[in-house]
Amino acid sequence: FAWKRIVEVHDVDLLVTRVGETNVFAAVDAVLERKTSLAIGLMHHLLDEGASIGYLTYMLARQVRAALMVQELIGIGMGEDEIARRTGLNPGFPLQKTLEQSRRFPYEYLSGLHQKLLKADISFKTGTAGRVSRLELKAEILVAQLSLPD
Repeated sequence: FAWKRIVEVHDVDLLVTRVGETNVFAAVDAVLERKTSLAIGLMHHLLDEGASIGYLTYMLARQVRAALMVQELIGIGMGEDEIARRTGLNPGFPLQKTLEQSRRFPYEYLSGLHQKLLKADISFKTGTAGRVSRLELKAEILVAQLSLPD
């Protein structure tokens, strides 16, 4: 990259994403797309940045619910403006991303993910997730469970 010159801090800043810039939405997308290794890595970064396992579970469930709602609304012939109004999704990128996911993933897949997330959330909140105390391991288990076929 530096082409016969000394690599400087500016060069590294251009090429390397900082851990602090990890985006929860990228982690959600990785889980939905069953990119297990990427999802686990992103979850680790988010946990290192102070996110809780409850927050990550919530954000995953939120996106899955939104995609399911959008599928239903498309199914009854609703247009994008009305979908945005009824779901509360911003008519820009958030709506477009959710529309794309609702078309890409079958209802059965999203519904199954939603059920798995509900079970995981209950187990984290009631302590029935076992003796797992490391947040990173809990995130790995969650992603692995979500990645399993039904």
